[in-house]
Amino acid sequence: MGSSTQVTIFSLCAGLLFGLGWWLWIDSVAYASHIDDPVPVSGAYWIPGIFGTVAVLLICITPTDADDDMIDENRGKRIKAFLLFSFFVGIASILASMWILIEVYGGVKKDATDPKSSWPGVAGMLQTLSLFVSALLYRWCKSQSSTDDL
Repeated sequence: MGSSTQVTIFSLCAGLLFGLGWWLWIDSVAYASHIDDPVPVSGAYWIPGIFGTVAVLLICITPTDADDDMIDENRGKRIKAFLLFSFFVGIASILASMWILIEVYGGVKKDATDPKSSWPGVAGMLQTLSLFVSALLYRWCKSQSSTDDL
């Protein structure tokens, strides 16, 4: 299998992971409303997924030529700083979804005010993880395709 074919397949996998993440989250919100959960999925619980999507966009728009000798030193530093910020946003979204999973949906169900299902918390965690992995996979594909062009 050629390098171009691998890049195409992995790019498709990155897109599928992105779509899977959002599909899982929307499914969990629909499920929580279907079972009449006493703890509705708040609008605040959408924030990690939204920031995860922003991180995907930031990682994917960053140029891959930061280590190229043909660009000046300051531009390379700016690209690397922007990419580092993008990774921080992605990791922060994963940590926020972990916090929601543990704080809201974790633990023993004690009374009727506790959520009936922990699926929205698990789905939020899986969503942010799949978004971040899709960004890393697409970034790798982008770097591979730019080295093949040389």
